[in-house]
Amino acid sequence: MILMAGGHGKILETLQRALNLLQLFTLDKPDWGITELASKLKLNKSVIHRILYTLYINGFVEQDAVTKKYRLGLKFFELGTVVAEGMNLRKTAHPVMEELFRQTGETIMLIVVDGLNCLCIDKIESTEGIKCTSRIGRRTPLYAGFSKVLLAYLPEDKLQQVIRNGLQQFTKNTPTNPQLLLSQLDEIRKKNYVITRGEMDEGSLGIGVPIRDFTGAVVGAVCVVGPEFRMDSKINELLELCCSAAEKISRQMGFNNRAVLGNC
Repeated sequence: MILMAGGHGKILETLQRALNLLQLFTLDKPDWGITELASKLKLNKSVIHRILYTLYINGFVEQDAVTKKYRLGLKFFELGTVVAEGMNLRKTAHPVMEELFRQTGETIMLIVVDGLNCLCIDKIESTEGIKCTSRIGRRTPLYAGFSKVLLAYLPEDKLQQVIRNGLQQFTKNTPTNPQLLLSQLDEIRKKNYVITRGEMDEGSLGIGVPIRDFTGAVVGAVCVVGPEFRMDSKINELLELCCSAAEKISRQMGFNNRAVLGNC
């Protein structure tokens, strides 16, 4: 059933019920039984059971083998870690991005992996009349453009999943051949950066450098993007600045492997 919400959109009643249920789990009361939930939410036990079963098979709740009560599952820990990491990364990176923007005058973006996509979580847009732009919250494919700098460091199974999902062509430069893409990703790992030309948008040039945390894992990337006609002549300077920015952010995230940082 779908309910209207004051003209602001539609609410899925089943989803709203599930959210109401989840919000009952607190530090003071982390465990709930079906009968308790049904009474608290004024719903039939059969409805509560269906909601809990759906949450259970997706890892959002787990059931105590002895008491048969439910508590929040590890999926919430996983999602909470993603949120916390993203917030910490953005807070750490933004001052460095501002410095990089002052040095380059081009659009600066902070990107992370979101499922099989790249997600922009922060940006500083160029003030030039002709520029490349995006928006915070925009998702783009991992296999095209500077997003490949994230794809290169994904686990093999997730990389293959991206490929199986299809490589859509956006421009003549978009890598749609899996073997070509894999070769490009090998090159990115060797260099520790990527430079792409017009793979998502004709005439654009993007530089992406990975950001690592204290474990050495790639948690995002800082990118400089702009029109090719303006950036091409100073590509080496821009690459050096972008590498320096990524190194600063990585160090602030606790990463200190000079050998890796020095590859850029």
